[in-house]
Parts: sequence; C-alpha cells; structure tokens
Amino acid sequence: MNKALYVIPIVVLLLISGVLAYEYVNSQSELAARNTKYNALSGKLNNTLTNYTMLQSSYQQDQSSLKNYESNIQSLKNELQTNQTQVVLNDAFNHWNYISIENSSLLETQYSNNATLKWIGGPLSGTYSGTSEIVSTWNKFFSLWSAVWFYSESPPMISVNTSNGTVTSGTVTADIQFVVQSSSNSSSFSYIDVVYSLDFTDINNSFYITHEVFDNVGTGPLAQVTSFS
Repeated sequence: MNKALYVIPIVVLLLISGVLAYEYVNSQSELAARNTKYNALSGKLNNTLTNYTMLQSSYQQDQSSLKNYESNIQSLKNELQTNQTQVVLNDAFNHWNYISIENSSLLETQYSNNATLKWIGGPLSGTYSGTSEIVSTWNKFFSLWSAVWFYSESPPMISVNTSNGTVTSGTVTADIQFVVQSSSNSSSFSYIDVVYSLDFTDINNSFYITHEVFDNVGTGPLAQVTSFS
C-alpha cells in the first residue's frame, strides 16, 4: 500500500486542526475584547444609574423645597392682604375721627388730587371735585357745629380688589350717626344719620380716598333720636 495515501489525510487533518486552533484563538480574543467592552459599558451604565438616582432624589428634594417656598409665599401674600385690608379700615376710622375733631387739614391729607365728594341731603348737597372744593365743603360743615361726635351701631363693611396678592383698592361702607352741637346755641344738639361710602386706592404704597359719598338719610333734634334711621 502506498504510504502517500496515509500521509495526505494526516496533513489535511493537521491543516484543519491548525485552522480551527487559529479561529479558536481569534474567537477567544474577540470574546475577551467583547467582555472588556461589556464591563466598561456596564460600569458606565451603573454610574449613569447612580447619577440618575442622585439627581432624582435631588429633584424630589427641590420639588419639596419649592412647594414649601410656594406655601410660604402664599402665606405672606395672605398676611399682607389682611394687613392692607386693616390699613384701609383704619384709614376710614381716621377719616371719621378727623371729622369729629373738625380738622380739615388732616382730612385733606387723605384725599387723592382728583378725589370727589358726593353730598346727598341737607344744605351742602352737591358733588365736589378736587381737594380744594372738598376741604371748603368740610369747613362749611364745621362752621355749623361747635362739636361733632360719631358712632356706628354695626361694624363697617369692607371689600377689596387685589392684584398678585396685594390690595390695590377698597371700599368701606357704614351706617354712621353724627351727634352735633350747634355753633349758635350750645344747648342744642342734633343727630345726622349718614350712609357712608369711602373708596380708597393704593397710590405709591399709600391708600387715598378717590370717591366719598355722604348720604344724609335722617336728621333731627337729639331728644328725638332712638336709633339709626
């Protein structure tokens, strides 16, 4: 038998083995490279997830802080609005006090430059515009009486308009009774029942009267008065 017949298959087997060994080595090398890349990507993914978790936690904390700030801001706005409403109401009481002490100079400081006073009933009935006409009208009223007192049987009503939590204007209405002493007869006292309305507007962070209604709904000798008409 020819020996060449045995040698050829052996050579072929050796060649095949060499090729397979080469491919195995290459595949192992590629696998190792892929494992390295996988580990690197896995590490990046873990870092990204860690950063995301931290950012998510920080975002939630920020959201919580934001809600607290918003709540505090709203509380401050409510407090400011309450205080401003009280300021408007106090200005109304100051107005009636200035009338009682017959001080037209203090009254003048409460009006805006283009304020109006609508006087309904009695000898001063009419509409007066601007501080000069209004102060002149009050001086005429004071000349009739040597003393003036006021009181109200029920608390005044107040309504306000707001913008961004700040009071921009307000209206105070009240049933006011003035008790007056005649300037010509010190023993003569009378009452004047007035449905009062005062419109205030915020001008440069102070409230001024822009419109006033003095509605005289009843008057007479003090001995005849029992309650507000």
